[in-house]
Amino acid sequence: MNEMELDKLRLFENKLEHETTLHWQRNNYFLVTMSLFLLSISQFSVRMVSIFIGFLGLAISIVWLLVNQRSSGYIGYYKQEIQKFNKEADLYPKNIRGFQIRHLAYFLPIAFIIVWVMLVSLFLFDQTYPSGKIQW
Repeated sequence: MNEMELDKLRLFENKLEHETTLHWQRNNYFLVTMSLFLLSISQFSVRMVSIFIGFLGLAISIVWLLVNQRSSGYIGYYKQEIQKFNKEADLYPKNIRGFQIRHLAYFLPIAFIIVWVMLVSLFLFDQTYPSGKIQW
């Protein structure tokens, strides 16, 4: 491997490490945001405020899912490029059973999308709680 290829390999390795770190940091930020929204929706007694927070939570959850998809794409791309430099050493073997943990990160935004749809539906269509506040 010549010096230019080695520099490219290092660049892709650095990009992969950086993108992976950002991927999990973003997930943490989104998770904290969703937790705060869920907490705040239980504190308001005005139905319209709860509906607004619910739609905002739904929108942010969709953005979270799209950000995860894009980040996962970059991670996959960098892994492919790194693998091209060293074909004989299978750095990221495809025959390992199971799934990559970054794919598990799709579960959280999807779960929150379901939660927000249910809560918004509750506040829009359920007349038993006219105040809009969740009765725990």
